[in-house]
Amino acid sequence: VTQNIDLSLETTGELAEGYVITDQSISPNSIKLTGPSSSISKVVQAKAIYNISNASDNISDKANIILYDAEGNVISDPKLTLSKDYADYSAVVSPSKQVPVRFNYSGPLADGYYVTGVDIAPEQVTIAGNRDVLDKISELVIPSSALDLENVTSTKSYRIWLSDYKPEGITIVSDTYVTITV
Repeated sequence: VTQNIDLSLETTGELAEGYVITDQSISPNSIKLTGPSSSISKVVQAKAIYNISNASDNISDKANIILYDAEGNVISDPKLTLSKDYADYSAVVSPSKQVPVRFNYSGPLADGYYVTGVDIAPEQVTIAGNRDVLDKISELVIPSSALDLENVTSTKSYRIWLSDYKPEGITIVSDTYVTITV
């Protein structure tokens, strides 16, 4: 019996300090299993597994394919044949750093109201990009046009997408938005 099974990707280990994966893929996305139906029926998952330990540059390599049963145990059945023993794994590994998120606000408040406090969450985000671009960035700034408080009369929360205000050549790796409560 032959059956197609989808491949999922799992990485193990930690990249070198100060680096993140900004994109990754495997090929193929599925493999063919051949063997007796009693053996194939035990397979519930196939993973392409790659160890990224201490990587600090882009990766283009082979990832071993491992089969698993319903309890998450590795299946090592000599009666099963895989169409490929590995998947091609590629990853874009980029330098990264954490920077604070700063903001300004605009607009006159309604008469008799004033700002008593402003909270931002998260206060810092992780960004990635070429080292020369990263070195020039010390913070992400949300302009006052994004936070217009004109006629606000009560506590209000704003969800602001960081991708709208990120510098060119930078990827936001951690939270993609901040919530500012005024």
